[in-house]
Amino acid sequence: MALSLSFLFSSCSDEESGTVVGSYTSDGRLFSPNTVQVEVMLPYLKDLKVKVVRLNYGFEPMDTLEAKSSREYPEEHSSYFQTDNVDFSSPYVRIVVTGEIESQKQEVTFENLLDISRTNYLVVDFFAAVASLRVEKLMKSGVSWADAFERTKSRMAQQVKPLSLDMDWGFILCEGFVSDSAYYRNFLELRDELAKDSLDFSTLQVRAADAMLERYVGFKWTGELPYTLWSDVSFDFMKNVYNFKTCNYESKGTYDTVKVSKSKFAGTVLMCDAFELNYSYEIKYGYRNILERENELAVCLYSGVVQDTLLVGDSVYYCRKGEWELEKDKKVADGVRYNRILNETYGGCGDSVRHGILRFYNDTLFRCLGKYGTDGYRRIWSFDSSDVAYYETPEGMKSDSYKDARAALENGTCNKSREGEKIKLTEDEFFICKSMALLLGGEWSNGWSPINRIDYYAGTCNEDNIGRSVDVPTDSTTLSLVCDYQPPLDVAYNKLNNYGWVPLEWYLKEHE
Repeated sequence: MALSLSFLFSSCSDEESGTVVGSYTSDGRLFSPNTVQVEVMLPYLKDLKVKVVRLNYGFEPMDTLEAKSSREYPEEHSSYFQTDNVDFSSPYVRIVVTGEIESQKQEVTFENLLDISRTNYLVVDFFAAVASLRVEKLMKSGVSWADAFERTKSRMAQQVKPLSLDMDWGFILCEGFVSDSAYYRNFLELRDELAKDSLDFSTLQVRAADAMLERYVGFKWTGELPYTLWSDVSFDFMKNVYNFKTCNYESKGTYDTVKVSKSKFAGTVLMCDAFELNYSYEIKYGYRNILERENELAVCLYSGVVQDTLLVGDSVYYCRKGEWELEKDKKVADGVRYNRILNETYGGCGDSVRHGILRFYNDTLFRCLGKYGTDGYRRIWSFDSSDVAYYETPEGMKSDSYKDARAALENGTCNKSREGEKIKLTEDEFFICKSMALLLGGEWSNGWSPINRIDYYAGTCNEDNIGRSVDVPTDSTTLSLVCDYQPPLDVAYNKLNNYGWVPLEWYLKEHE
């Protein structure tokens, strides 16, 4: 083997000293002396070390060189190493990268074969590490390094369509999000099966998607390891593997089913929803599982503000950013519950009920006001003492607003459709529904306005009912009254313009 290979290479020597000054392949490519440069793109490793093993023509090790770090400040995802400029007896070297997985004390090794007559610069990323054994196998069968590398990359790219051949692809396919040991174990399996040409990428992708899905609750990661990849990579990967429909703003809230038979989640229904991208305010879309609380309450889609509020017994839940949150502050929860009851009983605050209106729920007084809270400006029924304290004083209780609230407690809201309707609140308190300056500042609205006993029982005395008589009950007796024209002021009980109610006795005497 060594004899036959020697004809493929030639060396140039200094005639006086006999020292080899250059070694070339048969087609004229210089490979020695040379400097081997290595860029390591394996960001999950620390304490990196790089060695370069010089090989003979049969790919057998001769000796080992140390590659030293060549940049004082490496880039975020790359580290750079290089050897001294030395002689090589063949154009073949083996790059050996060792390091420690960040969260474990486990040393891992990645190896690559390189033909330095083609290039003296190798990028050791996940793809190169996975492809290493297959590339070496092809090279030993007579395929050039460049062709072996491209053939392997092409085969993998055809099957791994959902992801580009980059670090995210390796991290996801080998389930680095499960554990560091799972990442390295699956890497070795992937590398070895690829070398045998027996690897089923679709199965690996479904397995990775399943492992990923079972560690998400909605859009929240629940795995043991902190997941450092952008979430949109994860959900794009699962969407492609599970053959889901497009998920975007228009399809938000729609559903799709895992139809891949190899998946342990086959038949599971997921929902298209929005989520906030990690460490930013950018909104992305993806399919998520339906949360347990959604099965109990209702679907809660993502939005930047509270989308819905649910009352379950005495508990209050807010739909906020795609999750139902339990309100833990009892006073706040009571306020939400009271608002729901008041809106259903009297009408929506800020909608059919105007700003400033007072209403009772049991013995508690509320006022319809605009308030600023964590979710912005909203119209709410407030029972804060600062908002209702005045109306609980003797002076405030005399106000039209307070009297209207007392009347509405048992008789409902006075609105336009009830204008003219009269009610009896107590034996001595009577009201009529009318348009009135109910609010502070004199804004006009419909409300319950106090009227006297005669107004309640007798009604209006005018030209249409002159001579009509009515009986008005009092605590001790019954007043008999007649509607008359121009009654004297000293006998008119309720004079309006030139008409008024007068005692029956007086009316009979005047009209004898």
